[in-house]
Amino acid sequence: MITNLVEGTKIKCQQYWPEGGAQGFGPFQITVTDQQTLADYTLRRILVQLKGSSERPLNVSQFHFTAWPDHGVPDYATPILTFHRRVMKEHKSGPIVVHCRTSQSRDQYIFIHDAILEAVTCGDTQVESGDLRKILGRLQRRDQSGRTDMEIQFSVLEQVSPNPQDAKVSVALKHPKKNRSKNFLPLDKWRVLIKGESPDYINASVAHGYKQQRAFIIAQNPMQSTARDFWKIVCDRKCGVLVMLCDLVETGKETCYQYWPSSGSITVGEFTVDLIQEERLSGFTIRNFGVYDEKSNKSHQVTQFHITNWAPDGNCSNIKTVTDVIEEVGKVQRRTGNHPIMVHCSDTVSRSGMFCAIATTIERCKTEGVVDVFQVVKALRVQKPGAVCTVLQYRIIFEAVLEYLDSFALYSNF
Repeated sequence: MITNLVEGTKIKCQQYWPEGGAQGFGPFQITVTDQQTLADYTLRRILVQLKGSSERPLNVSQFHFTAWPDHGVPDYATPILTFHRRVMKEHKSGPIVVHCRTSQSRDQYIFIHDAILEAVTCGDTQVESGDLRKILGRLQRRDQSGRTDMEIQFSVLEQVSPNPQDAKVSVALKHPKKNRSKNFLPLDKWRVLIKGESPDYINASVAHGYKQQRAFIIAQNPMQSTARDFWKIVCDRKCGVLVMLCDLVETGKETCYQYWPSSGSITVGEFTVDLIQEERLSGFTIRNFGVYDEKSNKSHQVTQFHITNWAPDGNCSNIKTVTDVIEEVGKVQRRTGNHPIMVHCSDTVSRSGMFCAIATTIERCKTEGVVDVFQVVKALRVQKPGAVCTVLQYRIIFEAVLEYLDSFALYSNF
């Protein structure tokens, strides 16, 4: 199903399945037995039974692609190609019923060519989780020219990704005092807006995850002059988790303003931030904050995970630290409602890009049992051009996912 039930204000498709449980449709009893809702599509398991019949019901898997916009085509082909691969992986026999709204356009014609070009250029980079160690070994072997397959794959990734130099960042350029650097500014289309304010700019971008669109907010490290805006976004977007991936000072320079109190409380604009608890662990620190908004008279609970052993170039002295934090972040997210995760580092693309890519890859691996680092990074670069800057950072993502699989013995237990 390649349409939403309602697009804009118009009904595009009549819902032919129940919201839950069973429902009659003419002579048929339709039962939804399971539903997985992901960022770009929903998978429903459906039983179709002829009323009064003693025959076994028909098992139907409905793949419902939900990321096609009301007008035009998707921004990039990766989600539809991933969707297609998931459908074909499950398809065993018989015809596939495909339906969408009735429309055709030049944009769709161009999109088809873009999708085919991407499929041919990139190939199938998806691997079964149980094969990851073997595939990682192959990717790191050098050919006669001295290059590894991973370097070649990363080179292809660079070719098919948006060029950061071509990014449309006109809003960010109007507010130079709110940017630590002119590099990797938030795209106009994907920037986070400060609600109800003018100017509404903050150096932060949204990024999609596996199960949710806009699952992450990738922010610049706060400056003293932008700390209030940072907390404003945290409270407005109901972020229950902050992930800080750098130290306050790196290579002798301040990289992040300390936007929280070392003890007690501090006032940042209209926000009072209380340090409730701090726990120092190996490689990271967990801080729990209470944030009171004087204007709205509302309080907000936030957990900060501060990784302290991750170097600016992406090298991590113990990659298990990152996977442990991702596991703990997941627990807090489930408890607090799965609102966006605020992630920040020194340049918004290196450690932040790696963290989001690792978390997204692991999430998909847990659900589908497959790993596709190439496509995860490629999709991330649509919202955050330049994310995961080097082959080293790209390789560490693979190693982190493998570490996670080893730690939790997930090869055959999804």
